[in-house]
Amino acid sequence: MGVSWGDSNTLQADLLLMIAIKNKVGKSGLSFCWALVMAWLGANFLSQIVYIINYGTPYDGTAMLLQLGGWYWAVVLVEVLFWIMFGSLILQKVRSRGDEQPTANLA
Repeated sequence: MGVSWGDSNTLQADLLLMIAIKNKVGKSGLSFCWALVMAWLGANFLSQIVYIINYGTPYDGTAMLLQLGGWYWAVVLVEVLFWIMFGSLILQKVRSRGDEQPTANLA
C-alpha cells in the first residue's frame, strides 16, 4: 500500500503557496539587506561630515582602525562583509533588470 499525497490540484496549490512564501521571505530579506547597507553608508558619511565640521579635515580611517589594537581585524572583516553584501545587492539588481522582458503596448 502506497502513501497518498493527494490529487494534482492540491499539489499544485501547495507548490504555488510555497513559491509565494519563498518570494515573500526573499523580498523582505533583500529589503533588510538594503536597509543595513544604507544605514552603514549613512553612518560613515555623517561621521565624516561631523569630523570635517569639527576639525576641518577628513579623518584618517587607517589610523583610527590601528588604534583599535586586536579588534582591528574584526572591524576590517565586518567592513569587507558589508562591501561584499553591497556588491552582491547591486549585481542582483542589475541582473533582475536584465531579466525583465519588455511588453508590447496593445492600446
